[in-house]
Amino acid sequence: MLFQYSKDGVFKTFGLDRISDLDITHKKFEYPNDFNPEEKFQYSFGIITDGTKPVKTKLWLSHVQADHIKSIQLHHSQKIVSENEKECVIELFMSPTYDLL
Repeated sequence: MLFQYSKDGVFKTFGLDRISDLDITHKKFEYPNDFNPEEKFQYSFGIITDGTKPVKTKLWLSHVQADHIKSIQLHHSQKIVSENEKECVIELFMSPTYDLL
């Protein structure tokens, strides 16, 4: 959910599943014409976009973990770097924000 925080005028994102108290108003939200969600979230794991530069991140996984991660894909940049009978190494190009860590 995109929301303009009135105190500082900055657009922020909030997960709908985290809302615990909601007041319905008749205020209209004007979607900014220059907002591009694909660009804003291209290096994000979730909804956190704090300006952290994306980096290559490698994850070493067991085969049980790898089978799951290969089937759900954590991020569009995900690629398998190496795989053998003991482990699978995947690489992601993402911002290392709190939600990824």
